[in-house]
Order: sequence, then structure tokens, then C-alpha cells
Amino acid sequence: MKKILIRIPLVLALLTAGLTIVTPARADVPSMTAEQAVAAATDNFYAALNTMFTGDGQAMKDAWSHADDITYMGPGGNYLKGWDAIGAEWDLQTSRKLGRVVTPTDRYAQIAVKPVAK
Repeated sequence: MKKILIRIPLVLALLTAGLTIVTPARADVPSMTAEQAVAAATDNFYAALNTMFTGDGQAMKDAWSHADDITYMGPGGNYLKGWDAIGAEWDLQTSRKLGRVVTPTDRYAQIAVKPVAK
């Protein structure tokens, strides 16, 4: 299965995260450009974030790679590496049930597509 690595820098009022999303190439969407894939991944992230604010964190966990080399920088400056630490942080954030809604108003993505090593 061919995979595409997409890095999306996101700046939120409540959180800053460098999110790496590894998505399988989709045969059912052959015309999806890298820009469309980034837009879809970004929309998925914000939907997952807003769902997490209701107390359901599964969508956020599904949006993230579970690899050991992923990173996260929180709003307080905490830097986490690896899925175990980041997953635990999302569990903590989910448990707070903040009830917020975050809507991006200005997006910028620099796209570099390269094959992911197997």
C-alpha cells in the first residue's frame, strides 16, 4: 500500500501542534491532489478536536499517527514525543470536556509529498 506523509502546522487559540498524518493512498479518490488531501486532513483534525471537547476522544486518536517519532507541542509549551505520551495527553484533554468549538479562519500549509519508508 502506498502511503503519503502529510505534515500540517496548526496554530490554535488553545493548542499548538505539529500533526503528522499518515494516510493510505485511496484508490476510490484517484484525483485527490496533495492540496486536497491536506485540506481533508485539516478538516478531519478540527472535527476531531471539536468532538474531543465534548468528552469523546476517539476521533482525535484516530487522526494521529501512533508512531514513536511523532511530536506534539501543547499550549503551555510542553513537548511530547511518541504516541504513548501524546495519546495520554489527548486522554487528559478529553477528560476535561471543555465544551469549546475551534474553527480555523486562516489556513496555510506548505506541502512536501514523499514516500513513507516501510
